[in-house]
Amino acid sequence: MTVIGESYTRMREQKMAALKLAEAAAAERDEALKLADYEKRQCAEAKTRYAEALEAYHKAEAERDEAQGANILNKNALRLALADPYRLLLADLRINYEKSPWCRARGVHGWLYRLVSESAEALLTLEKDDPSCSKPDPMDLKKELGDVIWCALTTVLAAEDEGLFTLEEVLTGAREKLRRRKPWIFDPAQGQPTTPAEEHAMTLANKAKEHP
Repeated sequence: MTVIGESYTRMREQKMAALKLAEAAAAERDEALKLADYEKRQCAEAKTRYAEALEAYHKAEAERDEAQGANILNKNALRLALADPYRLLLADLRINYEKSPWCRARGVHGWLYRLVSESAEALLTLEKDDPSCSKPDPMDLKKELGDVIWCALTTVLAAEDEGLFTLEEVLTGAREKLRRRKPWIFDPAQGQPTTPAEEHAMTLANKAKEHP
């Protein structure tokens, strides 16, 4: 091989090596750009989540201040204004019902039977360890009552889905019934019962007025 040929070969090899280095550098650059773009999106999403959380916090603060300013003494109403576990549970149950074909397929009838079953399991906590025991195990009862609440609320969601009634109607009806049957609890001017038996009798009397 001549000197010229050897020189040409070396130049070609150097050129090929330079091209490989350039390709590797371009690949590294592309990866870096992808990583930077991913981190940018993550940062934007984090900022969005932070803004949403901050907005929810300020909203809860405003609702709390409004509730306090209106002198709402009922602690349960204040908890609802602050998005407490009750509202969070209901929100999750709504999501579960909407996204679960199994839940929707059961319908009101299916969930009513499940509610009866879970209520029976809660009652059985009295006899789980000792049939003569009059007090249930707190951990077992807490779990079973959670199942009862789950089923009761989901039954109402199924009723909403079938166009029967809404949760708001159920809650409003229950509250009105409580105040109608036991008015003395909320109005000190009403005659107050002095014994559990007298209170029970007064409650039954008011109940009887609902169905003359």
